[in-house]
Amino acid sequence: MSRRVCGARKKARRDQVSRAKVLRRRRRLRAVTAVSAVAVSGAGLGAAAPDASAAETELASVAGPAAPCGRHHTRGSRPAFLTALDDVSAGAVLIFTATDDAHGLELWRSDGTKAGTALVSDIREGPRGSRVGSPIAVGSTLLFAAHDGVHGSELWRSDGTEVGTTLVADSIPGVRGINPGRLTAVGDTLFFRAEDRVHGRELWRSDGTAAGTVLVEDINPGRADSFPSYAASAGGTVYFTADDGVHGGELWRSDGSEAGTFMVKDLRAGPEGSYPDTGTGLGDRLFFVVDDDVHGDELWRTDGTEAGTVLVKDIVPQGARGGAPYDLTAVDQTLFFTVDDRVHGEELWRTGGTRRSTVLVEDIRRGRGSSYPHDLTAVRDTLFFTARDRTHGFELWRSDGTRRGTVMVEETVAGARHRGPRELTAVGEDLFFQAPVGEYGGELWRSDGSTSGTVRIKNIDPHEEYSHSRSNLYAMTDVGGTLFMSVDDGVHGREPWRSDGTRAGTVLAEDINKTVMFRVARRGVRDLDAGTMAIEVTAGAAGRLVVTPVDGAEVRRSSQQLATAGTATIILRPTEAGLRVLRREGRLRVRAQFTYAPCSGPPTSSETRGLTLALP
Repeated sequence: MSRRVCGARKKARRDQVSRAKVLRRRRRLRAVTAVSAVAVSGAGLGAAAPDASAAETELASVAGPAAPCGRHHTRGSRPAFLTALDDVSAGAVLIFTATDDAHGLELWRSDGTKAGTALVSDIREGPRGSRVGSPIAVGSTLLFAAHDGVHGSELWRSDGTEVGTTLVADSIPGVRGINPGRLTAVGDTLFFRAEDRVHGRELWRSDGTAAGTVLVEDINPGRADSFPSYAASAGGTVYFTADDGVHGGELWRSDGSEAGTFMVKDLRAGPEGSYPDTGTGLGDRLFFVVDDDVHGDELWRTDGTEAGTVLVKDIVPQGARGGAPYDLTAVDQTLFFTVDDRVHGEELWRTGGTRRSTVLVEDIRRGRGSSYPHDLTAVRDTLFFTARDRTHGFELWRSDGTRRGTVMVEETVAGARHRGPRELTAVGEDLFFQAPVGEYGGELWRSDGSTSGTVRIKNIDPHEEYSHSRSNLYAMTDVGGTLFMSVDDGVHGREPWRSDGTRAGTVLAEDINKTVMFRVARRGVRDLDAGTMAIEVTAGAAGRLVVTPVDGAEVRRSSQQLATAGTATIILRPTEAGLRVLRREGRLRVRAQFTYAPCSGPPTSSETRGLTLALP
């Protein structure tokens, strides 16, 4: 057989195989069209049957048959950094950070009403937000870090109005900024950590003006960092931990001047440093916890001088392990704290600043077992905290500093195995906190310190089952005697709420971000036999999903009623023109827009995806 004849036969076989592939592909595409027609005529999931001529594909919901519109869950604005600010015209108002789809993370204010809840200023226009950070009230002015897209992260100020929200100083011209952080107010002065690309991260101060925003001292000379941290105030002086490059992290103090900024004492000789933990002021003295490499972590005090910086008491004298006191809380002239003395377990202690006055208040869980007191909170001259004894789980306790005056207030949940009250917050003359109620999550309570005066105010989210790790109420804050908090009620997402201590007076301040939670998967699952693609969508409410082609994409429009909140799958199918492209090229690139409208309102969410349908 000649070479030419052999080549012709091979070509004929290739053509035959190619024609067979085309025929098989045409049969698959005809099946796709037939399935689409069936889906259209089926009018699935309780939606009204669309016109077959429209050739709309249908949404297959994992939730089952359609149901009437129920409650939905919006994304929430996630209020944070709740701060009370004195407003000259309105009294105390709440300033906080929140996020909505139009402005991103920005500064907001509220007087507790819908009309009085508003954006303070759109510092960085558009949805990216200005990344407001760590706002703190200094007198009647709020100082905070923000990035307006032009000056970088710099120090800003606000009086709670748009016109009164301005950049304090452009400390580094350009888009980088000094990145203010670790803000601490002492009187009318703000101390903070910042970096100006010359001195490294050092201590700065500001009085709210450009001229008054300056580096205090270059503690670790040059571009090296001293990392000022753990700042606290006592007697009008700021104390903090810093590393000067020689002594390691040690206790420093500052009055805002270079001459008045110095290391208080080298508590642990050598370059490693002692790195004192956050302190608590009591009168003119600062109490703090530190390991001096001799006594272990123990309680110390200082009056700002080297000689006046001393160990209060070696609570665990056996070696260098220490008792590690924590939760230091001042009540009048007494400092309360929690510590394990290796005899009584972890229990409540108090001190007046001397060795003799540093004593165990009460061994709540008798013996070496621990009651684990925590969330120590001062209300007037009484200390509130949570602890457990041998009979009850974690419950609310109070103490006046004596053994007889340290008692359980109320058993909020029967039994010995639960976490009990959390988020203890002093508001005016009362204590507010959250505690579990039966099978439900943490709900709002109020207490005046008596059993009869300890009551549940409101079950804000009755749909949410109790979970040991779930906490519905966050950032509880006293604003002029009114409680403000960040709450997720299971409907509006996490939004600002207020309470006057009554059920009727515990209400949503405003639903800032009304957008229903909605997500579209970045990728789909391709069916190579059918030439279709399955895309998962997730929505926080019952409603209608519509998928439309973008820029003339050759994909069918689809729509369907989503029965309930949850995840569903939509099948994208090509149009007749798209079928021809698939038949010819084996793949089809399309863009589709997914728009979701909850039952309660107009379309609120829309996402666009670029996808590729394919055949083998």
